[in-house]
Amino acid sequence: MHRHHERNQALLARYYCDLVARHRELQAADAKRQRAPARTRRGTYAGPIVHHVDLPYVGSTEAFTNMRQSVAEKATLMARFRGLLEGQLDTFPFHQPANIIHGAGGFSGILAGLVTTRAVEAGFARAGGEIRQIYGVSAGVLNGFFYAVQVAAMRYPDLYSPSARNALADLESFFATISPGKIARLNRRPRDLWTGWANLGPLEDFLLERLAAYTGSRHAGQITFDDIGLPLTVAAAL
Repeated sequence: MHRHHERNQALLARYYCDLVARHRELQAADAKRQRAPARTRRGTYAGPIVHHVDLPYVGSTEAFTNMRQSVAEKATLMARFRGLLEGQLDTFPFHQPANIIHGAGGFSGILAGLVTTRAVEAGFARAGGEIRQIYGVSAGVLNGFFYAVQVAAMRYPDLYSPSARNALADLESFFATISPGKIARLNRRPRDLWTGWANLGPLEDFLLERLAAYTGSRHAGQITFDDIGLPLTVAAAL
């Protein structure tokens, strides 16, 4: 496990450094174009912008302790994250197409993601930009999934029920009453223990129930992202 982790970290670092180098090249090319005489410029292309929102990890690093803290202090934490977010999106070009990446952060990170997503949603609605793709890693997958459902429901209304347009509210409601039993259950059968002490069956059941409600499908477990035009990419490193 440790060996595979080290190998994946090296691959991720190489991939990240390659993306950074490409982005800097594009920035340099755009700066050169801006310095050129107006008569020689072509088009109105502007180089890509990477905008990072910085919200710190809050609470215990033990998963279920962090969950209990986040539920008990939900309103306080969300208010704190709104304060930390203040001004961080002021220069974001909401009038342009964009990709959204939801990062990790435990259960408190889900609250931070909810606060940020609400602000991003309002920004795009106000300025008229378009979300092309949503990415999620770790806890950010939940924020990414429910936000992607909302985006897809607006884009393909014939594939979704009206309730899908308020999917983020379902995530917030779920969070308000969350408990360990709603996330995981113990593996009681000996033959299942090779996968670990517990499984995420309850969380999977919740997501399938919501997906069935959003799409009207009786076979939600068989739906693919392509079937419902879901602009979501799930990222994970083992």
